[in-house]
Amino acid sequence: MGERRLYLERYSPGGVWEPLDKFHYDIGLGRPPWIDNLYRLHLERARYWEVYLPSSEILSLLNDLSSRPFSLGLYYGILRSDKFIPSLPLAHFLAPKAEDLGIHTTTLTREGERFFLYGKIVLPPNYTAWRRGLMLVVNSDGEALGWGRGRIVKISGQRARAVEPIWDLGWYLRRGG
Repeated sequence: MGERRLYLERYSPGGVWEPLDKFHYDIGLGRPPWIDNLYRLHLERARYWEVYLPSSEILSLLNDLSSRPFSLGLYYGILRSDKFIPSLPLAHFLAPKAEDLGIHTTTLTREGERFFLYGKIVLPPNYTAWRRGLMLVVNSDGEALGWGRGRIVKISGQRARAVEPIWDLGWYLRRGG
């Protein structure tokens, strides 16, 4: 079998990058200052692209590599034709900057943190802020716990605002590792 080809492409607005642009706006980030430094990496015949935020040192090394890279730097997420799935390393990267960048974030109480990391929905009063849609989820120390989605759920016949885990640190223990 021959070597599968690797494709590397730098960010350009719209087009195939549209789901990533939508993600940035959905979380309140708009157009991040590092957007032009994002790259997508694609192995021939794969059904998705991996998105990375590489350092300039890594980019300069790419020209000297004779084999395919395993990673290009900060693993940003997976880009498919219709959506972008943010990574946990991206959550860790954004958490300390979230307030300054205006990213939609919720902070969980200790009990809320436990629910979230076990893959369970978090109900009031175990979070500080709620909004419908995707948000960054952090603990009381501001450390990233993952990505959640604000949605309305029905519990015992009552409607409640919940934070549903999308991708959380507990995932590694439940399914990832």
